[in-house]
Amino acid sequence: MPVASAFDRVAWIYDFVMDGILGHYEKTARIVWAALGAPVQPLLLDMGGGTGGVSAHLIRRGARVVLLELAPSLLRRCPPGVVPLLGDGCRLPLADASVDGALVVLTLHHMADPDRALEERARVVRPGGVVVVIEKAPPAAGDVRGRVVHWAEQLLFGPLRCVPPAQLQARLEAVGFAPKHLFRFGYVIRARRLPVAAGHRGPVGVTQGGEEGDRARRAA
Repeated sequence: MPVASAFDRVAWIYDFVMDGILGHYEKTARIVWAALGAPVQPLLLDMGGGTGGVSAHLIRRGARVVLLELAPSLLRRCPPGVVPLLGDGCRLPLADASVDGALVVLTLHHMADPDRALEERARVVRPGGVVVVIEKAPPAAGDVRGRVVHWAEQLLFGPLRCVPPAQLQARLEAVGFAPKHLFRFGYVIRARRLPVAAGHRGPVGVTQGGEEGDRARRAA
């Protein structure tokens, strides 16, 4: 598993980069929690959640979290309260409809088969549950900084499979979700799992962080 090996190699500096430099954990947990609708003690799957920094913040908000990771060195650094699970996001070691929701944060573009990974999310999330996908869009032609970052990430972790939000939205619909998306630096998609044998679409919504997100939530 070359991606797992690559993340194992950077495990020692992972938290310093993701949180110490980027301030990723609390900010991302806030976006995810708002997108989930602040449920009461949900059981969540954090797919490819690294060392569990985002999961830890969700636990403080009342969630129970199972963190699935391919890289053992990242999984060994999980904080107390997070349930670590070593496994492949394309073959989840979980029962059907066994979790209330899932988060997929900057992970899907690393996966060899993103469509299969989405099918697995649809299988394990109960009808009415929510999946929150935070992804980065492919860098635009004139985005020099974005292209440099994209190139550097490929150098470290191998091929990236970034897709535009409309394409990911279509993929989510194909496996039984009712998604909505919102652009920002990359994008956030909130997708509610539809009843398996019904055509009714449940309520959906979108969230984002920062001042834009606050305005969007006040207007909702």
